[in-house]
Amino acid sequence: MKQLTCIMLFLIVFSVLFALPSYSDSLFQSASSGNWQAQLDLGKCYFYGRGIEKNEPEAVVWYRRASTSGEADALFHLGYCYTHGRGVIRDRAEGFRLCLQAASLGHAEAQFYVGHDYRFGRSQKIDRSLSFEWIKLSAEHGYTEAQYHLGFMYYGGSGTDMDWKLAKYWYKKAAEKGHPDAIFQLAFVSTDEEAFQIFTTGAEMGSAKSQYHLAVCYEAGRGTEKDTSAALKWYHKAIENGDVEAMTTMARKHLQGIGVPQDMSESERLYKLASDNGGSYYLLNFADKFKAGKDVPKDEKKYAQLYLYAAQNGYPPAMFQVGKMYDRGIGFAQDTWEADHWWSLAAREEYNNSVYSIGVDYYNGNGVPMDRNRAVEIFLIAAENDLSVAQYSLATCYESGIGIPKNMREAARWYQLAADNNYPQAQARMGYLCTKGVGVVLDYEQAYFWYLLATANGIEDVTSQRDQVSGQLSSDQRQRLQKQAKQWLDEYFKRESEY
Repeated sequence: MKQLTCIMLFLIVFSVLFALPSYSDSLFQSASSGNWQAQLDLGKCYFYGRGIEKNEPEAVVWYRRASTSGEADALFHLGYCYTHGRGVIRDRAEGFRLCLQAASLGHAEAQFYVGHDYRFGRSQKIDRSLSFEWIKLSAEHGYTEAQYHLGFMYYGGSGTDMDWKLAKYWYKKAAEKGHPDAIFQLAFVSTDEEAFQIFTTGAEMGSAKSQYHLAVCYEAGRGTEKDTSAALKWYHKAIENGDVEAMTTMARKHLQGIGVPQDMSESERLYKLASDNGGSYYLLNFADKFKAGKDVPKDEKKYAQLYLYAAQNGYPPAMFQVGKMYDRGIGFAQDTWEADHWWSLAAREEYNNSVYSIGVDYYNGNGVPMDRNRAVEIFLIAAENDLSVAQYSLATCYESGIGIPKNMREAARWYQLAADNNYPQAQARMGYLCTKGVGVVLDYEQAYFWYLLATANGIEDVTSQRDQVSGQLSSDQRQRLQKQAKQWLDEYFKRESEY
């Protein structure tokens, strides 16, 4: 089976490379004369750099020309470029439209892409049933990736009833074509004996996941005789190949002395190794034991050092917590500079709201002594990382002079940034400032524009202010600004949906 799998993988790679066209003068001439197949092939030459320098924008030009023929393959390749922003500004809605056209014409890969979009909501509203129908159609047309995903959907009951027999059928279809994940997943819908054979084959080929699961089979006697020494051998092989589950399994064994000598240092080494390989979550669980004194002596410094290790590996929850430790003097000497450094890093990694919440705690005295100056410092970290509520809060501090000297120009700057991020209260405040000329130039058009956005976003108590400002404008001005406000919101929500 090992030899057969290697041969299948080689043939797949070879056939893909062999199937791609290569640039030639005759191909260019044929494409220029309007032959859609030549235009498509020329697009592929530019896209993949086959016989000519890679040039994705030029590939899009030829894909677009080929797509005017209405041929499914041409429509799909152009749709793919729009979906992924390859050679053209990404437009998932346009990509979906083109792929849907191709899918409706029976293009198997396009059918998979349409199903994938419905499954994850890339440009369309999530619809598991529609996703299942399109992916099933693609699988029935022989597309390997769809066959694997259809097996996965039957396995988990996504968009259809759970059916492990059908899951096994489609996993096997994809596995026969060398799909590595399908080969692995096939084990989970097979008998213990079959799974053991699949894991053995994968383990001998060097698959870390298969090595880990083979070790579990030997340890539990699943599909084979129990064999502790064989289990340990394959756990260590999996560790050598970077499998995090094997690392954490052996770390737990050494921590508790299960089947191996109890060894705290080796347990810590393995948890750190897991963190080095993307498993910082497990290192934090280990660290929390030192905070609680569970299974290990209570040790606040060790707890802090382990969190710091995970933070240095770029794990955002650890970055946030290390910042909090430095801020409160837990496990480290209190150091607000270090706290702000780690919170700044965490804020860049989608922990902005958590950082902001610390500022709110200091502002209101929730669980910490009230310190408005410290609150402003923390608001600034989150605001500089584009969190609209933090920008608004910082603006109010500048406007009121709380925690920082009063400065209306700075207040207006931060209100503007929050308003640009579609924060309704900031838009309402910008309307007021533009009306009064406070911190900004007096500008009734800008005031009306911001009030329009604020009311459209649900701030109803500025309706009268909006209507008062409208009296300062002509009918043409009002209509133009209403159109601009609608366009602004449409573009904002489009960007958000693409993000």
